Amino acid sequence: MKKWWSGWHWAALLAICGGLGAGCRSTQGPDPESMASVVVPGRTVLETAHAVSEVFQAAGYQPVPQHRNNEFRLVFDIRGNGTDTVLYGDFSGEKVWYRAKVRLVTMGTDSVMVSCDGFRVLDHGDGHFESEHKLSRRGRYQELLDKVRTRLK
Repeated sequence: MKKWWSGWHWAALLAICGGLGAGCRSTQGPDPESMASVVVPGRTVLETAHAVSEVFQAAGYQPVPQHRNNEFRLVFDIRGNGTDTVLYGDFSGEKVWYRAKVRLVTMGTDSVMVSCDGFRVLDHGDGHFESEHKLSRRGRYQELLDKVRTRLK
């Protein structure tokens, strides 16, 4: 399998994360509007983004290229299993995918809040028909963000 995360991806990530200073928050707690979140003290946005990427890829997620530089997030997709397709798929029989959208927000000068929302994706990769459906269960995503925080301690 070809390694997707090459040098230009790190350059793009650095450019995206460099703009995160404008999105500072003064609160010190997790994001109540997200499905899952953690606060990572004492790390830079770039260090945190690198750890997020490693944890999600180790869990089988594939990084998804982002074409909008004004959004400060990382996106990862993973293919669902056959049961997911039966339960949530449509008549086409296309596999169901899951998408994690991870935001990184600097909090003051010494911590980063990492929050994640999950989506079920139908017609994955189809520019005209792809649709996202926000999930309400946080278990898997909170577990992954907890691993990010543990990795950065």
